[in-house]
Amino acid sequence: SSKFQIILEHYISIQTTGNTDTFEVPISIYAKVCRKRLEKILQTGPKRGLKKPTFEEIELSKHTIHFPSMFGSTLEEVMAMQRTRFPEKRLPWIQTTLSEEVLKLNGAKTEGIFRVPGDLDSVNALKVKCDQWQLPSLEDAHLPASLLKLWYRELAEPLIPTMFY
Repeated sequence: SSKFQIILEHYISIQTTGNTDTFEVPISIYAKVCRKRLEKILQTGPKRGLKKPTFEEIELSKHTIHFPSMFGSTLEEVMAMQRTRFPEKRLPWIQTTLSEEVLKLNGAKTEGIFRVPGDLDSVNALKVKCDQWQLPSLEDAHLPASLLKLWYRELAEPLIPTMFY
């Protein structure tokens, strides 16, 4: 409800100041992540269905507070994340790595590339590995192609700003 939204936004705003932080629990960090996630929900709407999150989903959500994902971040955030690992790269590591992998696996000659989806479980496993800056050996060009499409789709801001549509 809009009334709850106002109360929640106000509470989160108070927590982002750092006044309630302790050495053991930096509440302001959690509050800033909550604010960002709330803003995304307000833009895109809630997820459909009444399915409760699994334990693994909750753990992953907690993990991304201190180790943000390349998926769902802005392009600027992705570039900032990779700056310490690859300061010389001017393009996102995930973009170039997955593109090169598609080509290495003969994706240019693979029928249905970027149309035929890769196996969902394998794509999700690859996503987790890429978020850890690792690329396992792959045999199917559809996997990196599907993950590359997912990365573009999940960018917090589209590559082409909406004002140009």
